[in-house]
Amino acid sequence: MDSIEAYYRAQIDEQAAEAGRHLASSHWTDGRTGRNIGLDEREALAAMRAVDPAPLPGEDADPARHRDRLVAELEIVADRFRVEAQDPDGYGIATIGTVTRRLRELAI
Repeated sequence: MDSIEAYYRAQIDEQAAEAGRHLASSHWTDGRTGRNIGLDEREALAAMRAVDPAPLPGEDADPARHRDRLVAELEIVADRFRVEAQDPDGYGIATIGTVTRRLRELAI
């Protein structure tokens, strides 16, 4: 596993832990809808897990290319998520955005 792949997986794990914390607390449940934002975050995580973070041929020698491909794939995931997901408070799309932003900012 290369460093970009490991970083991506660590970001997913971090966001999954946060979703779990949100699901465990009624503080994160919308009083109007009764929906906990952790559900939206988990739905976003499922969408992001469809992205295979393993390097494609040639990417192991070019980490910036690997990172940029993952960012591009996450942008597609985000576009699809905006259309297909029930995400009334925007926490699901924010989860995808957080991982995408952190990848973009990763110094290589």
